[in-house]
Amino acid sequence: MSAMFARRAKFFSKRTGVALAVYFCLGLYFILLWGPILWGVNASLQENGTFTLQRYLDFEKDPKLKSNLQNSLLVATVTTLGTVLVATLGGYGLSRFSLPGRTALLTTVFSSRMFPFILIVIPIFLVFSQLSLVGTYLGVILAHITLGVPFTLWVAKAYFDNVPRELEEAAMLDGCGRWTLLRKIILPLAAPGIALIAFYAFTISWGDYLMVSWLSQEHVNTLPFKLQERLQERYPPWESILAITTLLMIPPTLFFALVQRWFVTALGGRATR
Repeated sequence: MSAMFARRAKFFSKRTGVALAVYFCLGLYFILLWGPILWGVNASLQENGTFTLQRYLDFEKDPKLKSNLQNSLLVATVTTLGTVLVATLGGYGLSRFSLPGRTALLTTVFSSRMFPFILIVIPIFLVFSQLSLVGTYLGVILAHITLGVPFTLWVAKAYFDNVPRELEEAAMLDGCGRWTLLRKIILPLAAPGIALIAFYAFTISWGDYLMVSWLSQEHVNTLPFKLQERLQERYPPWESILAITTLLMIPPTLFFALVQRWFVTALGGRATR
């Protein structure tokens, strides 16, 4: 009996040691990741040791900053809607219809994510120059959709693959049309995957600097472009830079808070049944 208790005590001791090691690693991760972020947010709210919102109120006073923020919101929102539309329809078509060359198409589309962005930016810039899309909202939005579709198309197809075909067959026997079927049955079941697609597309567009620097002009510039401009000044206004950085973190954080309940299912790659 004493030997059994000794083995149990040793087992629980090992579990406690593992748990403490995990908590230590998580705490270290939190400090290394969130420490600088929280310090930056705090510094943006301080002036001579006192609390102030002045640097955030400057967005209202500075027409360029306000315009950059509005451009970021516009471009990221339209990009998200466009990416969700393209990925959803494309993923459903690739999942449900036997198209010639389907596997080759998926492999080709996804393989484009293996290349550095700069290799994609150059041909996009050349094509958009011929189409007079450089310096327009449409050009930046289409470029961001181009960046988001390869990954999101795979996610959408994976979710539609997991939706039972029997549901579709039963609904169509009851007289349900293809579009009604997609809207009322398939999309609600694939909601976790669509939430993941929307979040990915939004973050890609919201934080992008490279595409914007090549394709936009002053009236189309977004907030990351303005941040880079401030960093290149001879005497960078660090408090203002920290305020812009903090502001850039808020929309993705809020977006994640809205869709995070679907992320566990989404990352598991299964549709809700």
